[in-house]
Amino acid sequence: MRSGDKEFAVINGKKVKQYNAVGSLVFSPDSKRTAYAAKSEGKWFVVIDGKESSRYDDIKAQNFNFDSGSKHIVYTAQSGKKWLLVTDGKKEK
Repeated sequence: MRSGDKEFAVINGKKVKQYNAVGSLVFSPDSKRTAYAAKSEGKWFVVIDGKESSRYDDIKAQNFNFDSGSKHIVYTAQSGKKWLLVTDGKKEK
């Protein structure tokens, strides 16, 4: 949703924090967890259960996937020219 020049998600009827851009809201298989992409200060990150992950140059939000047990979320993110696999908001080593 949009309010002026900011965007925000509405989760379970509640408006959450506003950002420059918001997209790709996903629910875990058990519907108890949420994740969505957000952009602020020129960087993208994922908000997982209300907590902001590390910031990246780009995120492939359409690739968000919770595992079948709803415990972990995996996605790809770009840092510079390098693409990374990110699990639960932390880049894989």
